[in-house]
Amino acid sequence: MRKIAAAAPCKYVLREPSKRARTFDYFYRGVESQSSRSMLSFRMDELSLIESRLAATEKHVADATKLVSLQRDIVVKLESDGRDATTARKLLVTFGRSLALQIAERDRLIRQTKSIANKT
Repeated sequence: MRKIAAAAPCKYVLREPSKRARTFDYFYRGVESQSSRSMLSFRMDELSLIESRLAATEKHVADATKLVSLQRDIVVKLESDGRDATTARKLLVTFGRSLALQIAERDRLIRQTKSIANKT
């Protein structure tokens, strides 16, 4: 009898689609077959979801702005007292980057809201 060599393991593994992928597929397949009235309803739901995310992002931007301001005050105080402010400055840079990312996300959501509003 001849031995058969074991097959090399396949690097591509088929998996069950994620919940997010199934939800996306469900909504967008359904949208293609819906009437324009249903499409308008879908856009309004999407718009309300984006607006709630925008409100949360606005709060995050406000909080981050306060943090940057407080950290800037800490750096100034440490430097005026002649103490080492290296760590405080690094933290200020980190807070500043976080604020910039949150502002970019807010701006993206605003653009997306306008885009959806123009389609309706």
